[in-house]
Amino acid sequence: MLDLLIVKPVYTWPGLIIVLSGIPVYFVWRRRSTPSTVT
Repeated sequence: MLDLLIVKPVYTWPGLIIVLSGIPVYFVWRRRSTPSTVT
C-alpha cells in the first residue's frame, strides 16, 4: 500500500480517507450497541 501512495497517490488517497473516516464510526456504533448494565 505504501508503494501505491507513492506511485499513484491520486487513486490511493480517496480510499484511504474513506477507510480512516470509518474507524470512529465503528467505535461509536460499537459503544451504542453494547447493553448498558444498570444496577
